[in-house]
Amino acid sequence: EKSSQYPRTGFYRGQMAQARCDYQAAIAAYKSFLSEYGDVDTFLSSLAAKEIDACEWADTQMDKSAKGVSIQNMGSGVNTNYSEFAPAVRFQKFYFSSNRFENKLNEFIPKRTLSGALELKNDSAVVELNEFNVLFPGKSLGNLSFSASGEKLVFTVCEDVNDYDKRCELYFLKIDSQGVWGSPARLPEHINMSGFTHTQPCLVMDPVTGLERMFFVSDRPGGKGGLDIWYLSISDEEIWSEPINLTSINTAQDEITPYFHGHSNTLYFSSRGYLGLGGFDIYSSTPNSRFIWSTPVNLGAPFNSCLDDLYFMKAGDNKTAYLSSNRTGSKFLDDANQACCLDLYKLNIPPCDIKLKVLVFDAATRQELNGATV
Repeated sequence: EKSSQYPRTGFYRGQMAQARCDYQAAIAAYKSFLSEYGDVDTFLSSLAAKEIDACEWADTQMDKSAKGVSIQNMGSGVNTNYSEFAPAVRFQKFYFSSNRFENKLNEFIPKRTLSGALELKNDSAVVELNEFNVLFPGKSLGNLSFSASGEKLVFTVCEDVNDYDKRCELYFLKIDSQGVWGSPARLPEHINMSGFTHTQPCLVMDPVTGLERMFFVSDRPGGKGGLDIWYLSISDEEIWSEPINLTSINTAQDEITPYFHGHSNTLYFSSRGYLGLGGFDIYSSTPNSRFIWSTPVNLGAPFNSCLDDLYFMKAGDNKTAYLSSNRTGSKFLDDANQACCLDLYKLNIPPCDIKLKVLVFDAATRQELNGATV
Protein backbone atom coordinates (compact mmCIF):
# COMPACT_ATOMS: atom_id res chain seq x y z
CA GLU A 1 0.00 0.00 0.00
CA LYS A 2 3.03 2.28 0.20
CA SER A 3 4.25 1.57 -3.31
CA SER A 4 3.45 5.10 -4.44
CA GLN A 5 5.83 6.43 -1.76
CA TYR A 6 8.62 4.20 -3.06
CA PRO A 7 8.05 3.95 -6.82
CA ARG A 8 11.54 2.63 -7.57
CA THR A 9 11.00 -0.50 -5.47
CA GLY A 10 9.78 -2.46 -8.49
CA PHE A 11 13.03 -1.82 -10.31
CA TYR A 12 15.09 -3.00 -7.33
CA ARG A 13 12.89 -6.08 -6.98
CA GLY A 14 13.80 -6.90 -10.55
CA GLN A 15 17.49 -6.56 -9.73
CA MET A 16 17.15 -8.94 -6.79
CA ALA A 17 15.38 -11.56 -8.90
CA GLN A 18 18.02 -11.17 -11.59
CA ALA A 19 20.76 -11.76 -8.98
CA ARG A 20 19.06 -15.08 -8.13
CA CYS A 21 18.95 -16.12 -11.82
CA ASP A 22 15.15 -15.94 -11.66
CA TYR A 23 14.96 -14.15 -14.98
CA GLN A 24 11.21 -14.55 -15.54
CA ALA A 25 10.45 -12.97 -12.15
CA ALA A 26 12.92 -10.19 -12.95
CA ILE A 27 11.24 -9.49 -16.30
CA ALA A 28 7.85 -9.34 -14.59
CA ALA A 29 9.14 -6.90 -11.95
CA TYR A 30 10.82 -4.64 -14.52
CA LYS A 31 7.72 -4.57 -16.71
CA SER A 32 5.53 -3.80 -13.70
CA PHE A 33 7.83 -0.93 -12.76
CA LEU A 34 7.75 0.47 -16.29
CA SER A 35 3.97 0.27 -16.58
CA GLU A 36 3.25 1.85 -13.18
CA TYR A 37 6.13 4.23 -12.52
CA GLY A 38 8.16 4.36 -15.71
CA ASP A 39 7.83 8.14 -15.90
CA VAL A 40 9.19 8.71 -12.36
CA ASP A 41 12.87 8.11 -13.20
CA THR A 42 13.82 8.15 -16.87
CA PHE A 43 17.31 6.78 -16.15
CA LEU A 44 15.96 3.75 -14.26
CA SER A 45 13.33 3.31 -16.95
CA SER A 46 16.01 3.02 -19.63
CA LEU A 47 17.91 0.57 -17.42
CA ALA A 48 14.78 -1.49 -16.84
CA ALA A 49 14.21 -1.79 -20.59
CA LYS A 50 17.84 -2.82 -21.06
CA GLU A 51 17.63 -5.38 -18.24
CA ILE A 52 14.48 -6.91 -19.72
CA ASP A 53 16.46 -7.57 -22.89
CA ALA A 54 19.36 -8.89 -20.78
CA CYS A 55 17.09 -11.27 -18.84
CA GLU A 56 15.50 -12.58 -22.02
CA TRP A 57 18.97 -13.17 -23.45
CA ALA A 58 20.31 -14.70 -20.23
CA ASP A 59 17.39 -17.13 -20.05
CA THR A 60 18.57 -18.63 -23.34
CA GLN A 61 22.17 -18.96 -22.13
CA MET A 62 21.73 -21.00 -18.97
CA ASP A 63 22.38 -24.32 -20.73
CA LYS A 64 25.23 -23.03 -22.91
CA SER A 65 28.19 -23.29 -20.55
CA ALA A 66 31.58 -23.22 -22.29
CA LYS A 67 32.48 -26.79 -23.18
CA GLY A 68 35.16 -28.38 -21.05
CA VAL A 69 35.90 -25.28 -18.93
CA SER A 70 35.98 -25.97 -15.19
CA ILE A 71 36.05 -23.40 -12.39
CA GLN A 72 36.94 -23.87 -8.74
CA ASN A 73 37.20 -21.68 -5.68
CA MET A 74 40.86 -21.26 -4.72
CA GLY A 75 40.01 -22.30 -1.18
CA SER A 76 40.58 -21.07 2.34
CA GLY A 77 44.33 -20.90 1.84
CA VAL A 78 43.70 -17.89 -0.41
CA ASN A 79 40.16 -16.69 0.27
CA THR A 80 38.85 -15.25 3.52
CA ASN A 81 35.54 -13.75 4.63
CA TYR A 82 36.82 -10.50 3.14
CA SER A 83 37.31 -9.77 -0.56
CA GLU A 84 40.19 -11.22 -2.57
CA PHE A 85 40.74 -9.73 -6.02
CA ALA A 86 43.15 -8.41 -8.69
CA PRO A 87 45.28 -11.48 -9.55
CA ALA A 88 48.66 -10.65 -11.11
CA VAL A 89 51.67 -12.67 -12.25
CA ARG A 90 55.37 -11.70 -12.38
CA PHE A 91 57.94 -14.32 -13.40
CA GLN A 92 55.73 -17.25 -12.34
CA LYS A 93 54.93 -15.59 -9.01
CA PHE A 94 51.23 -15.13 -8.27
CA TYR A 95 50.10 -11.97 -6.48
CA PHE A 96 46.66 -10.80 -5.40
CA SER A 97 44.96 -8.15 -3.26
CA SER A 98 42.75 -8.58 -0.22
CA ASN A 99 40.94 -6.23 2.16
CA ARG A 100 41.64 -8.46 5.17
CA PHE A 101 44.11 -6.00 6.78
CA GLU A 102 43.38 -4.11 9.99
CA ASN A 103 43.26 -0.32 9.78
CA LYS A 104 45.08 0.69 12.93
CA LEU A 105 44.46 4.39 12.24
CA ASN A 106 40.74 3.89 11.78
CA GLU A 107 38.51 5.74 14.24
CA PHE A 108 35.24 4.71 12.57
CA ILE A 109 32.76 2.39 14.23
CA PRO A 110 32.40 -0.30 13.06
CA LYS A 111 36.06 -0.73 12.26
CA ARG A 112 36.99 -0.76 8.58
CA THR A 113 39.63 -2.89 6.98
CA LEU A 114 42.29 -2.00 4.43
CA SER A 115 43.43 -3.68 1.24
CA GLY A 116 46.95 -4.96 0.86
CA ALA A 117 49.00 -7.21 -1.41
CA LEU A 118 49.91 -10.86 -0.95
CA GLU A 119 51.93 -13.51 -2.76
CA LEU A 120 50.79 -17.10 -3.19
CA LYS A 121 53.58 -19.67 -2.86
CA ASN A 122 53.22 -23.34 -3.85
CA ASP A 123 49.45 -23.06 -4.36
CA SER A 124 48.88 -23.02 -0.59
CA ALA A 125 51.12 -20.73 1.46
CA VAL A 126 50.16 -17.05 1.39
CA VAL A 127 52.75 -14.41 2.29
CA GLU A 128 51.79 -10.82 3.08
CA LEU A 129 53.95 -8.20 1.37
CA ASN A 130 54.40 -6.29 4.61
CA GLU A 131 57.17 -3.94 3.46
CA PHE A 132 54.91 -2.84 0.62
CA ASN A 133 51.63 -2.75 2.54
CA VAL A 134 52.90 -0.27 5.16
CA LEU A 135 53.98 2.38 2.64
CA PHE A 136 50.76 4.39 3.02
CA PRO A 137 49.43 4.07 6.61
CA GLY A 138 45.65 4.17 6.89
CA LYS A 139 45.16 3.72 3.12
CA SER A 140 44.39 0.71 0.93
CA LEU A 141 46.98 -0.63 -1.50
CA GLY A 142 46.20 -3.10 -4.26
CA ASN A 143 45.48 -3.75 -7.93
CA LEU A 144 49.09 -4.61 -8.76
CA SER A 145 50.02 -4.63 -12.45
CA PHE A 146 53.50 -5.55 -13.66
CA SER A 147 55.04 -4.63 -17.01
CA ALA A 148 55.89 -7.40 -19.47
CA SER A 149 59.57 -7.03 -18.55
CA GLY A 150 58.77 -7.26 -14.84
CA GLU A 151 60.72 -4.04 -14.23
CA LYS A 152 57.73 -1.77 -13.56
CA LEU A 153 54.78 -1.92 -11.22
CA VAL A 154 51.69 0.29 -11.20
CA PHE A 155 49.24 0.00 -8.29
CA THR A 156 46.49 1.91 -6.54
CA VAL A 157 46.42 3.81 -3.26
CA CYS A 158 42.86 4.41 -2.00
CA GLU A 159 41.29 6.30 0.88
CA ASP A 160 37.74 6.48 2.23
CA VAL A 161 35.76 9.56 1.20
CA ASN A 162 32.48 8.57 2.91
CA ASP A 163 30.77 5.52 4.39
CA TYR A 164 30.94 3.47 1.21
CA ASP A 165 33.11 5.20 -1.43
CA LYS A 166 36.87 5.22 -1.91
CA ARG A 167 38.94 7.54 -4.04
CA CYS A 168 42.00 5.96 -5.61
CA GLU A 169 45.18 7.21 -7.25
CA LEU A 170 47.75 5.44 -9.43
CA TYR A 171 51.34 5.00 -8.26
CA PHE A 172 54.41 3.66 -10.02
CA LEU A 173 57.66 2.04 -8.93
CA LYS A 174 60.59 0.20 -10.48
CA ILE A 175 61.94 -3.23 -9.59
CA ASP A 176 65.68 -3.85 -9.94
CA SER A 177 67.41 -6.95 -11.29
CA GLN A 178 67.61 -8.37 -7.77
CA GLY A 179 63.85 -8.12 -7.35
CA VAL A 180 64.03 -5.19 -4.91
CA TRP A 181 61.05 -2.86 -5.17
CA GLY A 182 61.97 0.82 -5.32
CA SER A 183 60.23 3.83 -3.84
CA PRO A 184 56.75 4.58 -5.26
CA ALA A 185 55.91 7.80 -7.07
CA ARG A 186 52.45 9.20 -7.76
CA LEU A 187 51.66 9.35 -11.47
CA PRO A 188 51.37 12.90 -12.89
CA GLU A 189 48.37 15.17 -12.38
CA HIS A 190 47.20 14.78 -15.98
CA ILE A 191 46.62 11.11 -15.12
CA ASN A 192 45.56 11.41 -11.46
CA MET A 193 43.07 14.22 -11.97
CA SER A 194 42.14 15.77 -8.62
CA GLY A 195 38.71 14.95 -7.25
CA PHE A 196 38.25 11.76 -9.27
CA THR A 197 39.17 8.12 -8.82
CA HIS A 198 41.82 6.32 -10.90
CA THR A 199 42.19 2.60 -10.33
CA GLN A 200 42.62 -0.96 -11.70
CA PRO A 201 45.68 -0.40 -13.92
CA CYS A 202 46.84 -2.86 -16.55
CA LEU A 203 50.33 -2.45 -18.03
CA VAL A 204 50.76 -4.11 -21.44
CA MET A 205 53.09 -4.24 -24.42
CA ASP A 206 51.04 -3.57 -27.55
CA PRO A 207 51.88 -6.48 -29.90
CA VAL A 208 51.07 -4.41 -33.01
CA THR A 209 52.84 -1.11 -32.32
CA GLY A 210 55.45 -2.31 -29.82
CA LEU A 211 54.42 0.56 -27.53
CA GLU A 212 53.89 0.10 -23.83
CA ARG A 213 50.34 1.02 -22.87
CA MET A 214 48.36 1.26 -19.68
CA PHE A 215 44.64 0.70 -19.35
CA PHE A 216 42.92 1.96 -16.21
CA VAL A 217 39.49 2.85 -14.83
CA SER A 218 38.26 6.31 -13.86
CA ASP A 219 35.17 8.47 -13.38
CA ARG A 220 37.06 11.53 -14.69
CA PRO A 221 35.31 13.99 -17.04
CA GLY A 222 35.04 13.07 -20.71
CA GLY A 223 33.69 9.58 -20.21
CA LYS A 224 30.36 8.02 -21.12
CA GLY A 225 29.11 7.74 -17.54
CA GLY A 226 30.03 6.09 -14.26
CA LEU A 227 33.38 4.31 -14.37
CA ASP A 228 35.00 4.08 -17.80
CA ILE A 229 38.08 2.38 -19.22
CA TRP A 230 40.85 4.74 -20.35
CA TYR A 231 44.24 4.08 -21.90
CA LEU A 232 47.54 5.87 -22.50
CA SER A 233 50.94 5.21 -24.06
CA ILE A 234 54.31 5.16 -22.29
CA SER A 235 57.38 6.20 -24.28
CA ASP A 236 60.84 4.69 -23.94
CA GLU A 237 61.73 7.80 -21.95
CA GLU A 238 58.84 6.97 -19.58
CA ILE A 239 56.71 9.88 -20.69
CA TRP A 240 53.08 9.08 -19.94
CA SER A 241 50.71 10.41 -22.61
CA GLU A 242 47.32 12.05 -22.06
CA PRO A 243 44.66 9.45 -21.24
CA ILE A 244 42.14 8.60 -23.97
CA ASN A 245 38.64 7.29 -23.31
CA LEU A 246 37.99 3.87 -24.83
CA THR A 247 34.73 5.14 -26.32
CA SER A 248 33.93 2.10 -28.46
CA ILE A 249 33.91 -0.12 -25.35
CA ASN A 250 32.44 2.12 -22.65
CA THR A 251 28.72 2.56 -21.94
CA ALA A 252 26.63 4.84 -19.72
CA GLN A 253 27.10 2.24 -16.95
CA ASP A 254 30.30 1.01 -15.30
CA GLU A 255 33.16 -0.67 -17.19
CA ILE A 256 35.90 -1.94 -14.88
CA THR A 257 38.90 -4.31 -14.37
CA PRO A 258 40.52 -4.18 -17.84
CA TYR A 259 43.05 -6.90 -18.62
CA PHE A 260 44.86 -7.10 -21.96
CA HIS A 261 46.11 -10.54 -23.01
CA GLY A 262 48.99 -9.89 -25.39
CA HIS A 263 49.25 -13.42 -26.85
CA SER A 264 45.71 -13.25 -28.23
CA ASN A 265 45.56 -9.45 -28.64
CA THR A 266 42.39 -9.45 -26.54
CA LEU A 267 41.04 -7.03 -23.94
CA TYR A 268 38.97 -8.56 -21.17
CA PHE A 269 36.86 -6.32 -18.93
CA SER A 270 33.72 -6.36 -16.79
CA SER A 271 30.61 -4.28 -17.41
CA ARG A 272 27.02 -3.69 -16.42
CA GLY A 273 26.25 -1.95 -19.70
CA TYR A 274 25.77 -4.93 -22.05
CA LEU A 275 23.49 -7.96 -22.12
CA GLY A 276 24.64 -10.18 -19.29
CA LEU A 277 23.73 -12.91 -16.83
CA GLY A 278 23.51 -10.44 -13.93
CA GLY A 279 25.68 -7.97 -12.02
CA PHE A 280 29.08 -7.41 -13.60
CA ASP A 281 29.82 -9.83 -16.46
CA ILE A 282 33.15 -10.42 -18.20
CA TYR A 283 33.47 -9.49 -21.89
CA SER A 284 36.19 -9.61 -24.52
CA SER A 285 37.09 -7.38 -27.46
CA THR A 286 40.01 -7.26 -29.90
CA PRO A 287 41.53 -4.25 -31.68
CA ASN A 288 42.64 -4.15 -35.29
CA SER A 289 45.81 -2.45 -36.54
CA ARG A 290 44.07 0.95 -36.35
CA PHE A 291 43.05 0.36 -32.72
CA ILE A 292 39.38 -0.05 -33.69
CA TRP A 293 37.73 -2.49 -31.31
CA SER A 294 35.37 -5.35 -32.10
CA THR A 295 31.90 -5.54 -30.55
CA PRO A 296 32.31 -6.90 -26.98
CA VAL A 297 31.41 -10.57 -26.53
CA ASN A 298 30.01 -11.97 -23.28
CA LEU A 299 32.16 -14.94 -22.15
CA GLY A 300 29.08 -16.77 -20.86
CA ALA A 301 29.05 -19.42 -18.15
CA PRO A 302 31.02 -20.58 -16.23
CA PHE A 303 33.08 -17.39 -16.58
CA ASN A 304 29.98 -15.37 -15.69
CA SER A 305 27.22 -15.92 -13.14
CA CYS A 306 24.11 -14.11 -11.92
CA LEU A 307 26.25 -12.01 -9.56
CA ASP A 308 29.49 -10.03 -10.00
CA ASP A 309 32.32 -11.52 -12.06
CA LEU A 310 35.39 -9.37 -12.59
CA TYR A 311 39.21 -9.16 -12.58
CA PHE A 312 39.54 -11.80 -15.32
CA MET A 313 43.17 -12.72 -16.04
CA LYS A 314 44.69 -15.40 -18.27
CA ALA A 315 47.94 -17.12 -17.40
CA GLY A 316 50.61 -17.28 -20.07
CA ASP A 317 49.86 -20.88 -21.02
CA ASN A 318 46.29 -20.04 -22.14
CA LYS A 319 45.07 -23.10 -20.23
CA THR A 320 44.59 -21.33 -16.89
CA ALA A 321 42.64 -18.21 -16.00
CA TYR A 322 41.59 -16.44 -12.82
CA LEU A 323 38.71 -14.20 -11.81
CA SER A 324 37.05 -12.70 -8.74
CA SER A 325 33.39 -13.28 -7.99
CA ASN A 326 30.81 -13.17 -5.21
CA ARG A 327 28.87 -15.99 -6.89
CA THR A 328 27.25 -18.77 -4.88
CA GLY A 329 29.98 -20.67 -3.06
CA SER A 330 32.00 -17.58 -2.12
CA LYS A 331 32.75 -16.78 1.51
CA PHE A 332 30.74 -14.03 3.20
CA LEU A 333 30.98 -11.75 6.21
CA ASP A 334 27.36 -11.79 7.34
CA ASP A 335 26.08 -15.31 8.11
CA ALA A 336 22.47 -14.15 8.38
CA ASN A 337 22.28 -12.30 5.06
CA GLN A 338 25.22 -13.99 3.29
CA ALA A 339 26.45 -10.53 2.27
CA CYS A 340 29.80 -9.78 0.64
CA CYS A 341 32.44 -10.84 -0.64
CA LEU A 342 34.67 -11.48 -3.64
CA ASP A 343 36.64 -14.74 -3.78
CA LEU A 344 39.35 -15.73 -6.23
CA TYR A 345 38.51 -18.54 -8.64
CA LYS A 346 40.74 -20.59 -10.94
CA LEU A 347 39.58 -21.80 -14.35
CA ASN A 348 41.02 -24.68 -16.35
CA ILE A 349 40.52 -24.14 -20.07
CA PRO A 350 41.01 -27.11 -22.43
CA PRO A 351 43.26 -26.53 -25.45
CA CYS A 352 41.42 -25.65 -28.64
CA ASP A 353 43.05 -27.25 -31.69
CA ILE A 354 41.74 -25.87 -34.97
CA LYS A 355 42.61 -27.44 -38.32
CA LEU A 356 41.78 -24.94 -41.06
CA LYS A 357 41.65 -25.94 -44.71
CA VAL A 358 41.81 -22.94 -47.04
CA LEU A 359 41.25 -22.63 -50.79
CA VAL A 360 42.41 -19.41 -52.47
CA PHE A 361 41.20 -18.17 -55.87
CA ASP A 362 42.00 -15.29 -58.19
CA ALA A 363 39.19 -12.75 -57.82
CA ALA A 364 39.01 -12.01 -61.55
CA THR A 365 39.57 -15.39 -63.19
CA ARG A 366 38.36 -17.67 -60.39
CA GLN A 367 41.48 -19.78 -60.97
CA GLU A 368 42.86 -21.59 -57.92
CA LEU A 369 46.04 -20.02 -56.51
CA ASN A 370 48.30 -22.74 -55.18
CA GLY A 371 50.95 -21.94 -52.58
CA ALA A 372 49.20 -18.80 -51.30
CA THR A 373 49.92 -17.70 -47.73
CA VAL A 374 46.93 -16.74 -45.57
